[in-house]
Amino acid sequence: MKTGLLAAGLFGYLCVSLPAEPALPLPFPVGERLVYQLDWTWIPVGESVVSTDWVKEDGRDLIRITLRTETNDFMDKIHNVEDQVESLVDPQTLLPIRVTERVHEPGRSVEEVTEFDRAGNQAHWKSLTTGETKDYAI
Repeated sequence: MKTGLLAAGLFGYLCVSLPAEPALPLPFPVGERLVYQLDWTWIPVGESVVSTDWVKEDGRDLIRITLRTETNDFMDKIHNVEDQVESLVDPQTLLPIRVTERVHEPGRSVEEVTEFDRAGNQAHWKSLTTGETKDYAI
């Protein structure tokens, strides 16, 4: 009896915590992780990883798409790269809600956020590095 209640409770929890089914089929599977090896001619210099997962923000189920690029120990001595771009996407429209970019390279360190206001047809960009802001029509 206790096992049945536990199984029913677990099933109920999973049903409540699963994201809503998108209106259209997604062109990619959420949970996918793609790894790309970066080469400079024939010398390995790093890798880029693209991944997707479900996140919940403000009660909404969103898709997070993350691109992370890093150089390896060999390339770090020449030109170290640690870049990450993260996009939160509405699964119903596949339009971005927010894009965050973190770039750390020699001579360039940037952290920026762009938020999209679809109702107001505006994109709000902010540099977390300098505090500068700018609005764009979309």
